[in-house]
Amino acid sequence: MVLNGKFTNKNKIWDKIAKKAIKSNRRNPIGNEKDNFYLTEAYVYLAKRVLEYVKKRKIRLLKTDLWNEAVYKNGSILREIFFKDKKIELFGIDISEKICQRAKKIDNSIKIRKGDIRSLPFSGEFFDVVLDLSTIDHIPEENVSRAINEYRRVLKKKGLLLLVFWQRDLFLRFLNLMSLWIRKKPLIDGETQYAFSSRFVEGILNAKKFKIIKRTSIGIIFPLVSGWEIMRPIFRYFPKLFYKILVRIEFLNLFPLSYGRLKVIIAQKIS
Repeated sequence: MVLNGKFTNKNKIWDKIAKKAIKSNRRNPIGNEKDNFYLTEAYVYLAKRVLEYVKKRKIRLLKTDLWNEAVYKNGSILREIFFKDKKIELFGIDISEKICQRAKKIDNSIKIRKGDIRSLPFSGEFFDVVLDLSTIDHIPEENVSRAINEYRRVLKKKGLLLLVFWQRDLFLRFLNLMSLWIRKKPLIDGETQYAFSSRFVEGILNAKKFKIIKRTSIGIIFPLVSGWEIMRPIFRYFPKLFYKILVRIEFLNLFPLSYGRLKVIIAQKIS
């Protein structure tokens, strides 16, 4: 598949990153880091809220990356999605072969395919729900429309899309400066991580005939700067209940500002 010159071999880049992350997390499981716990808790909560909109009993669901399921021992999003009154058929894709192989070993209940969100390996109108939990912000801005078009293609009529991405705003600019100061490297490297304005993404969703049902931001009080070693010792003193409550407060839009590292949009495909 030829997509865009230097992005054609993204799988090799992610294989390398995955290998390093898997090795690191064998020594430091996700449960030992409260910032990782917060993010997992947020994603699980958001996924469950989306599923509440689905009236059908049998649901076919796609998660567009398997990083949590493969890298983090206790961080699987799909493993935590459970409803007594719903039967959920789980599918997952990832651009990294290493991630796919490891995810298959850890959980055989997920139907796993190697793939790219810009060209999904599924037939049209196949899924009831698509979860993009910060996958789309790993491709360049000029490819976002293509990915969202693929989400529309594989979603059934009135299918739901959960889209989470790093939003480009003043708050992220501040976090980027902090990362440069503390980690000596930016959060947005233009190779594996990107950020988009909410207006840009919502414009594409509207153009692709999605109706936006809910929008919010997460990572407002809790900045989630990966590798922010100075703050991690402080984070560990807070009980996990604090982060569970924080996720719910953020989702309800109780803050006067829309700032947060991650923008959350729930959208429904319309005809």
